[in-house]
Amino acid sequence: MGSLQSIDFSRNQLSGEIPPTISNLSFLSMLDVAYNHLKGKIPTGTQLQTFDASSFIGNNLCGPPLPINCSSNGKTHSYEGSDGHGVNWFFVSATIGFIVGFWIVIAPLLICVFLPKLCAVAEGANARRQMGEIKSSGMVAAGPVHSLQFLHNLLMM
Repeated sequence: MGSLQSIDFSRNQLSGEIPPTISNLSFLSMLDVAYNHLKGKIPTGTQLQTFDASSFIGNNLCGPPLPINCSSNGKTHSYEGSDGHGVNWFFVSATIGFIVGFWIVIAPLLICVFLPKLCAVAEGANARRQMGEIKSSGMVAAGPVHSLQFLHNLLMM
């Protein structure tokens, strides 16, 4: 095992810390542990700090060769959103947009179902306004009352 030259453990969902004994592998020329669930300080050794930082990204590791210093209280800092537990703002904004859009459509319908007097008053006002337009222009009324017209009439009361 001491003459092992290459190890690729990337994307294997490994968790825990990198064992300090890995620095005993003196012939190791390539180590890749990227995109796992590793945490803690990268062990110090003759060759571990010479590997590229991309071999360690996607974890919650600190220390050379990563540009993240380990804090004195033992806590580590995440690197480039590597822990996968951050807030995905795309889904948050999509959810908020869906909720707002849903209620813009549903609220007028619920008002008409549960408060029919409001709808009757609004429809009556709209009908009177349309009748005035019909009499003055000689046009025939067509089509149902639109929800935007309903909201406008409701607010104008």
